[in-house]
Amino acid sequence: MILLLEIDVGLTLVVSLVVGVLSWALQAFIQNHIYICAPDEVLVFTGRSRTTPDGQVVGYRILKGGRSLRMPFVESCQRLSLVPLSVRRQETFVLADGSQASFSFEAQVKISPAEPALTTAIERFLGVGTEEIAAVADTSLQASLTAFLSRHDPKTGPALREPLPVELLDRVRADLLALGLELKSLRLETDH
Repeated sequence: MILLLEIDVGLTLVVSLVVGVLSWALQAFIQNHIYICAPDEVLVFTGRSRTTPDGQVVGYRILKGGRSLRMPFVESCQRLSLVPLSVRRQETFVLADGSQASFSFEAQVKISPAEPALTTAIERFLGVGTEEIAAVADTSLQASLTAFLSRHDPKTGPALREPLPVELLDRVRADLLALGLELKSLRLETDH
């Protein structure tokens, strides 16, 4: 009877130890492979192909909010921040009559969370730092403003403060959206 009791205690101890080790291993696996998406970011899991609703085959999946498990050895995960970036610049532009005027602009841009701009942003900016994204936005803003201001005479310069012309805002939004970026705000001032 004592021998049987010792076997039961030993078996219970072994089973408890195995269950404890397995639960620890499962917890460690989940902690290393679950990714939680913050409200101001998008998670991009790369490594597996999937077909989008429009029939295009892409090598990633997107998570906007929530959590997901990463497939071990198959997928990797990168975060794409949706936090607005500030772009400031003072530039001299050539106006329609050939004269030059100095303008300073300040814009808030961010990666667009809406499709298809998000797909463009993933393909262009995944793995890129915020400084490079801001530099691309700065270049696009400068080109849009140059194109707009080159068609206007110097008398319209002071009128560009607030509210900005719809034509200018539409052009800037369209140019940024083509890059996967979204314009949050734009302020343009003439420097006298």
